Parts: sequence; structure tokens; C-alpha cells
Amino acid sequence: MAYFALLPYRLNDPAVNKTYLGTGEIKDELYHKILITFNQEQGGDDYSDQFVYWIHAKDMTMEYLAYSYHTDGGGKRFRAPINVRTVGGIRFADYDNYQQVDDSVKLEDYHKEYNQGSLKLLSKIALENLHVQTP
Repeated sequence: MAYFALLPYRLNDPAVNKTYLGTGEIKDELYHKILITFNQEQGGDDYSDQFVYWIHAKDMTMEYLAYSYHTDGGGKRFRAPINVRTVGGIRFADYDNYQQVDDSVKLEDYHKEYNQGSLKLLSKIALENLHVQTP
């Protein structure tokens, strides 16, 4: 869970591979889509997981994300930001966590399913009691 709270800062780790996938629209806003994969070496136990991040084209903020994972039977999820706020100069967001009804949809196309309302809300991810300490 801490990994998600530290995004996008952890995306510059040595085991991270980034691929630009073009643009897509979510709620009439334009986003850049970035595919993230990991090297097996230094990629951790979940190195085979894949992520797609939607970066707002104007604000350059990371807002939406989708990921596929293989632990506990695997699956795919899409997260939409709610309760976006800045604490101590750092941007944080809670997320609505969705699951796909149709497993054949590609991870990089989840924004289309979200726009159509065809994803199923699975849970809410909330960061509580946030405190930022500066040196």
C-alpha cells in the first residue's frame, strides 16, 4: 500500500521501465498514458505486475491508474482519484478502486470502460491521518 502513496516518485527506481502509450480522455480531459513494467532483477516479488498511469496533459499530475497483478489469483484494477489534497506541499489522493467485468479489456483501455460506467466499484482507498515532516 505504501507504494501507491508514494507515486509517482517511485517510478524512477532502477528496475522501472516506462513506455509512452499515447493519449486518452477521461471525463473530457486529456491524459498521457504511461505503461510501467519492472525488471526481474531489483523488481521485487511482484516484478511481473504491470501498471498504466494517466497523467493530466495540462497539469502534469498523475491522477488515474490501472494495474494487473498475479498474487492471490491475480486480477486487474482501475483507480479513480477522490479527495485530492495537498499536505505539507505534497499532493495526496484517495481512490475509488474498480474491478473489470470483462477480463479481455486491455489495461491501457480501462479509461474507456470507466468513461462508459462499465467498471464495478470494489472498494475505496483512503489515506488517513496524513502528516508530512520536513527536516
